[in-house]
Amino acid sequence: MKIFGLVSRNGNFSAEDRHYLRFLLKVPDAFSAALNGMPPKLPGDFQERHDRLAEKTDAERLRRYLRRQVRKYHVKPHTEKADGFSIAERAYRYGNHGIYISTKEKRKRIFVPLTDNNRYGCRLYVKLYPEESRLEIKAPVQVTVKRHEDYRSRVGAALGMTVMLTADSGHRYGEELGAYEEEYAGWVREQTGRYSRNKESNPGRKKYRAQKRRLEERLHSYINKELNRFLREEKPQVVYIAKLPKPQGWGREGKFRYPAGMWQRGYILGRLRQKCREQSVTITEVPGRGIGRECSRCGAEGIRKNGVFICGACGYSTDGKTNTARNVLRRGGDVDPPQKREEFAGDGHKGKPAG
Repeated sequence: MKIFGLVSRNGNFSAEDRHYLRFLLKVPDAFSAALNGMPPKLPGDFQERHDRLAEKTDAERLRRYLRRQVRKYHVKPHTEKADGFSIAERAYRYGNHGIYISTKEKRKRIFVPLTDNNRYGCRLYVKLYPEESRLEIKAPVQVTVKRHEDYRSRVGAALGMTVMLTADSGHRYGEELGAYEEEYAGWVREQTGRYSRNKESNPGRKKYRAQKRRLEERLHSYINKELNRFLREEKPQVVYIAKLPKPQGWGREGKFRYPAGMWQRGYILGRLRQKCREQSVTITEVPGRGIGRECSRCGAEGIRKNGVFICGACGYSTDGKTNTARNVLRRGGDVDPPQKREEFAGDGHKGKPAG
């Protein structure tokens, strides 16, 4: 559908050029031949129609254009992870309380009965669960963007493994994240060891996957709840976060560090960006190098001990994550034009302050 639209909007194409490109896009064998740089071998009248259209255009130039657009807009499928596939709007239709999905075989569709009456007119993703003899059809959800007149503050935020998010005001969000992740990591470690010891007896993984999914859903539910509370109570117009290094799941001795490897920071950042878009909040990354060792009051280098930051130059001492969040806010001011920030002591902040 993307390439159909590009062909229609390209002002350099004549009517004959567009006709030929649309023919290639609609006829699977012609499309495949064009992508592989081979002359098409089509059945019956299709070959004659192709030859007539090709005579009126620079066919080789148009086939090269088609290959460029496919490389640009179509992601290469990952065949090593065949747990699902996407289907375009033209590749399915609804009927008989189910969905008919097109296949490569002409006039052949696969019927899948549905458990709901939802109808979509967009690209869908079909997730396969062959062990459970079922599948899920996922559709993008359109969310109305909200605007808040009282969201005016500029907030620096620091991510952590034990406390999910600490604002520069000192308020903490997701203080139980560490406990959730420790429970999750401990369970995975136990199950992995048990499976390795009994691998020869083929114990199966169905119950393992079901329990793992339940634990992940509980953890993600907690993360979303705390992110909503963060936006609701901090009321930010702009949120600054530090650029984080790549995750390190393996220790120096080659052993997998389960708490670090199970840290949900990718999910947290993804959900924070999504929620900021939904609430018309700008989220900006700032340089994160050395940000935890720098004093937010005088800028000198300090030390962190038992979660507390101590500056040897000016004697400033505070919670380590709060110090980091304030450095994030300061660096955000270096990136963006300075604006007046609301005071932290207002009634709008009801998060629990750091000790």
